[in-house]
Amino acid sequence: MKFYLFILLLFASIISAQGEAAVPFLLISPNAHNSGMGEAGAAYPETPSSAMHYNVAGLAYQAKHGDIYGTKDVTPLDFSYASWLPQLKLNDLWYSYGATRFEIEDIGVFGVSLRYINLGEVVVTSADASSPEGFNVDGRYAALETALNLAYSTELSENSYIGAGIKFIYSKLAEDGTNVGAENTASPGFSIAVDLGYYQLMGDWAEFFRDVRLGISWNNIGPSISYVDNDQSDPLPWTLRAGLGGTIVHDEFSVLRLEYDVSIMTLEQTLSKYAIGDIANRFIHNIGAEYIYDNIFSARFGVFLENKDFGDRKFFTAGLGFNADIIVLDASYIISASDNRHPLDGTVRFSFRFNL
Repeated sequence: MKFYLFILLLFASIISAQGEAAVPFLLISPNAHNSGMGEAGAAYPETPSSAMHYNVAGLAYQAKHGDIYGTKDVTPLDFSYASWLPQLKLNDLWYSYGATRFEIEDIGVFGVSLRYINLGEVVVTSADASSPEGFNVDGRYAALETALNLAYSTELSENSYIGAGIKFIYSKLAEDGTNVGAENTASPGFSIAVDLGYYQLMGDWAEFFRDVRLGISWNNIGPSISYVDNDQSDPLPWTLRAGLGGTIVHDEFSVLRLEYDVSIMTLEQTLSKYAIGDIANRFIHNIGAEYIYDNIFSARFGVFLENKDFGDRKFFTAGLGFNADIIVLDASYIISASDNRHPLDGTVRFSFRFNL
């Protein structure tokens, strides 16, 4: 993928986005498991990647109770890959995520994750009327964004857990020293953010709604990121999320679980502009279902809903999983439900987890 762009136009789009969140790659679902459930995950953070992304308090839960298949006393290693925005047909636009967790006795559970999105090669050009092409190629560089997350989680009580994490964010949308105007130069952006999580097991609410879980998280809390100067910085996507999940079928071989997540960006410069009714329209809704058979096979379905005035992302998701104890395989697929075909339509994601 080569962007033959005037660099000034490229960074005009960055500068004009002030008041909206930067580094949106931090919001991409980390694996095929959660992607197959409509990107819900706060109430079931049962893999390292889902806990590190949705609710870091889930790390301590996993160490005590195991994953969705009941696998315990292992060191899990997650890895996920997806060709991103397949409708654009850009071969080197891709996203990957890796995560693990480990426990230190009498101290707590620690998690590590690394996410990376490759944005391809940027070709820096400048106008030149004397050139046959009408421009000169001034340079090339690889555009990318990545974030390293470190987290800690512990048990508050028999049924409640808390967690906190820190992430180091690097966004290379510009090569260091790139000219973006007569007086300005751009450089890669860097920031640090904090994640907070709480997880509560709430028992059985009814015969048809058992093993209820509540997850609450507040992620990406940190200073704005700048590509040009501090006066033109953009905020991180501070995200408040709550999830409720429960089991509606549980017998000798089968488990059927439902989850509902709701989230919103908690940016003062964004929320202060809107009335209460408009703020309510900014909530994103994620609904997911998962059927597990004999702790070996799983099938998933989900819905992602966003208001038409604030992004208009609407899509269905489906996924499958297979547990072979040492390795767990997951796949998911996105089907756009918007009037206009969304670039995410047709996204296929694969995840692998190794239980060492």
